[in-house]
Amino acid sequence: MSAQSKQNVVVIGNGMVGHRFVEKLVEFDTAQQYHIVTFCEEPRAAYDRVGLTSFFAHRDAEKLMLARLDWYREHGVELHVGDRVTAIDRDQRLIASNNGARIAYDRVVLATGSYPFVPPVEGIQKNG
Repeated sequence: MSAQSKQNVVVIGNGMVGHRFVEKLVEFDTAQQYHIVTFCEEPRAAYDRVGLTSFFAHRDAEKLMLARLDWYREHGVELHVGDRVTAIDRDQRLIASNNGARIAYDRVVLATGSYPFVPPVEGIQKNG
């Protein structure tokens, strides 16, 4: 299938969930009908945030990576690292990024993460 006849899927967020979505789309896209573009505002590709504390013990960021950069290239995934999506134009079906990328899309997946639940503990607003 030619690149022009493929559907553009833009994944905003390359954390654990965004990366897992990309992995599964690559796995199930046996007809190769999708061109996948993923944006990650962090300076590195997807890594295991749950295991982040082990980084401080071993200081080996490679062990935290969910996929090597080669994996993205080998599967035709266009990876924008250190590039935050700043706008989604739903009428024009375009996304714009901090670094000036403008990408047309057929589908957009928002995998931008979440904030943890903080229980209503008395005094939580206080410093220290």
